[in-house]
Amino acid sequence: METFENRLRRFLSAEKEAPLTLLVWGQNVLLHQLGTVREKKLEDMIFLSTHAFIQAFSKIAFGKVGRSATLFFLKEFMDGPKEGQQFSLIGDEIHEMRNVIAHQVFSIRTHHIAINYTIADGWKKEPDLLHINPEIFALQFEAALNGGRLWKWHKFVTKEDAIKRQYSFVCNWLHLPKSDPISQHIATLEKASTMEEIRRLEAPIKQEIGQRYKL
Repeated sequence: METFENRLRRFLSAEKEAPLTLLVWGQNVLLHQLGTVREKKLEDMIFLSTHAFIQAFSKIAFGKVGRSATLFFLKEFMDGPKEGQQFSLIGDEIHEMRNVIAHQVFSIRTHHIAINYTIADGWKKEPDLLHINPEIFALQFEAALNGGRLWKWHKFVTKEDAIKRQYSFVCNWLHLPKSDPISQHIATLEKASTMEEIRRLEAPIKQEIGQRYKL
């Protein structure tokens, strides 16, 4: 098992380490679990597990959270060529449905959504009802994660922003409060506009983390 110190060193070594760690975990762990719940038609588990990954990865890689993270992920990494395979078109409903499942179970906000494993595509709309096929949703998510478009994630972020996301992740991973000196230095780095400025602010952050955690 990777030690805390080695993992922290790795997260500090390059801006791609945190997203790649989550991608590898997704391939090795999440895909197996998702395949199991998909085969058993456990739709709540499908939407909860995929939403957790979407939100975590979007924040780590792009700094996106909430509804905007869901819509971006669906459009760029999961959507298929046909309208019924383009889940971003019903991204608001999917995001809302996951929130209801996680926090309320039942709500008028999802009363117009029907889980339907029999439709050929991922979704279809009727005048007062939205049909969603969780199996197609899961399969398109699996395709994105299992060597698919998601592995081209770095095309959607500049090196400067990737470095900022790297230190934001490290701060969250270490569970540092906003009042912590390291958190404050990272907040200052977030405002940097050039690579030269980022590298200048990065050096003391690495040094302080190294000293505190005896790297």
